[in-house]
Amino acid sequence: MPMIRTVLLIACLGLLGACASPPYGKPGTSKQEAAADYQDCYSKASLDHYTPGNNTEVDAGTADCMKQRGYSSTMRF
Repeated sequence: MPMIRTVLLIACLGLLGACASPPYGKPGTSKQEAAADYQDCYSKASLDHYTPGNNTEVDAGTADCMKQRGYSSTMRF
């Protein structure tokens, strides 16, 4: 049951994330590409966080992943 909730939560966040601007930007990257990269990084960080025995924070993991891909933090509106 918790696995189903997790999958549904990730799916809902993905749908909401598709409508919003990602909080990262990189010159020469489309909004769609940045959103896809953010979704991928957020999913990986969430998986790390919710895997037993791993205490990585989701936001920190997402930020690290996006920085590795060349993005920098931007203002959200």
